[in-house]
Amino acid sequence: MPNCKYKKNEVFLRNIYARGQFQGHGFICQPKLIRSIDHPDYDFTISDKPVENWVPMIAENYDRQIRMAAKLDDDAVPVAKIGTSTHIYAAAFGCEVHRFPDSPACALPLVGSAEEADKIKV
Repeated sequence: MPNCKYKKNEVFLRNIYARGQFQGHGFICQPKLIRSIDHPDYDFTISDKPVENWVPMIAENYDRQIRMAAKLDDDAVPVAKIGTSTHIYAAAFGCEVHRFPDSPACALPLVGSAEEADKIKV
């Protein structure tokens, strides 16, 4: 697939989101991607396993996007997606992270009242 198609799509999508000049609507098809919760080690954002464990999944998802883009004339720009949920930010502030068996992790509340919030050091 020629790289010029992706550049054209990137400009088109940037104009849509930046409210620049564009004509039409964006149409993007996504292949079925491997979800982090389907990976044996679960969530790379909170894993202490080596990054090498996660690269094959991310590369496979990118390859799936490339293959789909080759078959369709949509507005996609394949990217290596390393998605994170908000739990990664909350964990940085000291929140415990809860892992669900079938959906992304989430942060547990760090505080339960305004008084507790006032005690957090800036």
